[in-house]
Amino acid sequence: MKRSIISLLLLFCFISSWAQINDTYWRDDKTGDWLLGITDKNIIYDCKIWDISSMNEKKGSFSITATNSGQQIALNISKEKDSQRTITINKQKHVCSLITSEFLPDYPEKDTRKDFADNHYCKGDSVTIVGWIRNIPAKVKDKLKAFELYGMRNLAIKDISPSAKIDSLGRFTLRMPIENTTFCFNGMATFIVEPNETYLMLKDLKSKQTLFMGKNARVLNEINHYDIHLETTDYSHIKDFDAMAFLAKNDSLKNVAIQQLDSICNEHPTLSARFRTFRKNNILSYVAFVLMQGRFNTPEAIVPDEYLRVVTEEYFKKIQSPYACGFFDLFWRDYSDDIETVLRKSDENSIKRLMYSAEKDGIVKLSDKDKEDIDQYDVEYKILMEKLGNITDEATRKALEDEFDAKDFIKTINKLFQLKEVEEYSLDKEMFRSIELMLEEMKSRGWNQSLQDMYLCRKMVENIDWARKPLSRNRLAICDTKIQSQIAKDYIHELNDKYEAISKRVLSGDNLKSNDVVKDLSDGEQIFKKLIEPYKGKIILIDVWGTWCGPCKEDLSHSQEEYERLKPYDMVFMYLANGSPAESWKNVIKEYNVVGDNVVHFNLPTNQHEAVENYMKVKFWPTYKFVDQEGNLLDVNANPRDLNALENLIKKLTEKQ
Repeated sequence: MKRSIISLLLLFCFISSWAQINDTYWRDDKTGDWLLGITDKNIIYDCKIWDISSMNEKKGSFSITATNSGQQIALNISKEKDSQRTITINKQKHVCSLITSEFLPDYPEKDTRKDFADNHYCKGDSVTIVGWIRNIPAKVKDKLKAFELYGMRNLAIKDISPSAKIDSLGRFTLRMPIENTTFCFNGMATFIVEPNETYLMLKDLKSKQTLFMGKNARVLNEINHYDIHLETTDYSHIKDFDAMAFLAKNDSLKNVAIQQLDSICNEHPTLSARFRTFRKNNILSYVAFVLMQGRFNTPEAIVPDEYLRVVTEEYFKKIQSPYACGFFDLFWRDYSDDIETVLRKSDENSIKRLMYSAEKDGIVKLSDKDKEDIDQYDVEYKILMEKLGNITDEATRKALEDEFDAKDFIKTINKLFQLKEVEEYSLDKEMFRSIELMLEEMKSRGWNQSLQDMYLCRKMVENIDWARKPLSRNRLAICDTKIQSQIAKDYIHELNDKYEAISKRVLSGDNLKSNDVVKDLSDGEQIFKKLIEPYKGKIILIDVWGTWCGPCKEDLSHSQEEYERLKPYDMVFMYLANGSPAESWKNVIKEYNVVGDNVVHFNLPTNQHEAVENYMKVKFWPTYKFVDQEGNLLDVNANPRDLNALENLIKKLTEKQ
């Protein structure tokens, strides 16, 4: 009996002592890093989660062994003294303090390193994030299935959202390829991750603590601890847009955010230089993005010279490479586009130079009348540009443009550009010219190779994506000769190969309809009625789209799902393509398999398509319209992305029969 009581007392003392260190997190007082986590069954150390295999307690001190994938560590944790414990791990001693705050406290000394790793966008690098979300409430456990990151974009400005499955204990390991130091986030934390690093993130939902472990995890602990409140003026739907006032307002708000950053750094003097670099880069890149979006409120989407100078000197040049900050890639897209547009406008005689160059290269034979019209176009186009430069009223601008487009010499220009040989030649020639001017501009501004690769990669990928067909040999050669990053080259070649293969596929069935059915018709209502005439008695879902329209193509990618869901109903899916070149049009249809026994496609001449759109009151793309069994155009919401609502609408129409 006496032994049992003593055993119980010893057990009670052990439990009481263990409770002091169970579910605790410890920092190394010398370095300031999060060193160790202790749970009832595990040790968190060196970005790994170790299983406790043995544990002994003596007068408040603990000896623990733990294992992970065949490795073993030995820990000795001393008795607490003056709120500290000496923790010895594999014979290395660390004086540690208990972490009780939501985030890791300030580091004891300042880290003066300012830069982040920059591999100049090379292939083969990766990053690993080991995670443990602890003490997940039962009500959200079933919903928390994956850890997913957002805000990542590759060189081709494609959104990437890597994810990893969260196990029943709340653990995950996400190993993802990265092109360079990368910014990303989710609802739990903000990350800036460097190539070939490993980080461990702990999110304890009970203690509300967020801690990071790893060789270069310091900046993660700091940026998640100290945020910056940033406001900007909205760039959309602004009436009477004043570019310089818009610039001044947002520049002022940027200065407020920088002052807030300075204040945080002054109040916490040991914050690392990399914390300041990251936060300042984020402020500058986001405000710069907002400023360049403002260009869409200006005539011809070009900002004034002084406006661009401020963005260049006060924003772009002050953002430090490797540009791992939110919104930089989107800012860079708008910024380079604006410069490119300015260069293109200043590059005079483009049509004249192009057509005479095409004749010289044997692409086209110009008659005397052709040359006369080309010369006249050149003269009158300059006059038009001078007039438009002084006009902000959209109605007046459109009237002048329509008047110019109605002149006789425009027919000659249009006729020449309808020749496939001239179209291909002009696209190649203009792209070469545009890129040549941009690269010269980049060189004069001292921009680095990474920015050149970023620009050219985006340019080529957008060209393929917009046209939905492979690049010509000449354009592909630009990729191979001007780009150094292998990742960028691979993006372009992989996408190009995809559309090479699609172009070679043959469309089967009778899905592509001839325009002869509406030959010589110009009235929108007459064209509409002629198009739907063969399908009277059936419900018709009309999709007005274009190969140049991203949301249109995204919706088309769900076509087979739509057809399968609506199979029980006697209906026709009619697609009207807006401004879509024949090859691109066919490739999109093949790419997304937009075919079937009840599917018809039309690609009408521009004037006829515009007439139909005007009749159907199309104001944006994609637009969906319903036609009932009697041929009536219905004013209803016919969005195929909401299949439940669409099917209910079809049921109502069929019930009326």
